[in-house]
Amino acid sequence: MMTTDGEVALRYKRKCLHAFRADSLARSMGPWVTTRCEALLDATFADRSCELMASVATPLAIDSALTVLGLPLSMAGRIGGWYEEFALALANFSGDEKVRGRGKAAAAAFADAIEPQLARVPDDERGLLAQLAARDDDRLTDAEIVSNALIILFGGIETTASMIGNTVWSLLSTGWWGSLVAQPGLGPSVVEEALRWQPAVQSITRHTTGAVEIRGVRIPEGSVVQCMIGGANRDPEWFEDADRFVPGRDNAADHLSFGTGRHLCLGAHLARMEIGAVLAGLVARAPELAFEGPPSVLRGYEFRRPVELRVTG
Repeated sequence: MMTTDGEVALRYKRKCLHAFRADSLARSMGPWVTTRCEALLDATFADRSCELMASVATPLAIDSALTVLGLPLSMAGRIGGWYEEFALALANFSGDEKVRGRGKAAAAAFADAIEPQLARVPDDERGLLAQLAARDDDRLTDAEIVSNALIILFGGIETTASMIGNTVWSLLSTGWWGSLVAQPGLGPSVVEEALRWQPAVQSITRHTTGAVEIRGVRIPEGSVVQCMIGGANRDPEWFEDADRFVPGRDNAADHLSFGTGRHLCLGAHLARMEIGAVLAGLVARAPELAFEGPPSVLRGYEFRRPVELRVTG
């Protein structure tokens, strides 16, 4: 669904959309995400300090994606390894053949693990993969199911884990953590402003379906355009004082961090749910949360995140 367009992309997205609607997620995943997040944080903050990316952000993102798809959490270790290689391949702007090869190998290994499960789906299985495999009307092929599951799984892991880290980093680096502790109801506004201010994905690639002129620059039909989300989200003509982190700004949700139009991110509601759960859990456990040692630094071009996020509370 990510690399196709028109009716083909819509067909793929429509097949999966029901599992990612806000109301469906609230019923099927809301309590689960909270419970899983609480368990990770309980284990993490036993010693009052941790490296948040490895101990909370990434495992929560992996386990949530597996649960939506209906895959066992016992796959988390393998998925984690595959997704590291896949993410590196997606951001392989230098065209390194070895990086590309490892990414393809990770995708192939995922397919080898998933395809046998599509042939023997239990009647009581409610995960998205089982629902797609059991359809009688206009069923996707196994290859189509696996390809779209790959995008849902690996796309959801990298972006969500990064945004959990970016949101906490934003609060700590700007001094807003205390305000969130004092006013937990700010949580949704904090999430939207963090998505605007420090998006996990800095750019998206689009192909022009017709000639277009933007700011006096003519772009021919069929061109490849690299759209800079990080720049658009700080457009001073749209966002007042755009370079400042200001939770509660009226138009924060106008950000483009989940894309827009037909290619709007399928997992946007789930990502917000996971980020919100981590913030709520940290506020309850660590009202004095702070960087442990020197503040972390955000790194990355295509995918931007703190490599490590060491905090103490």
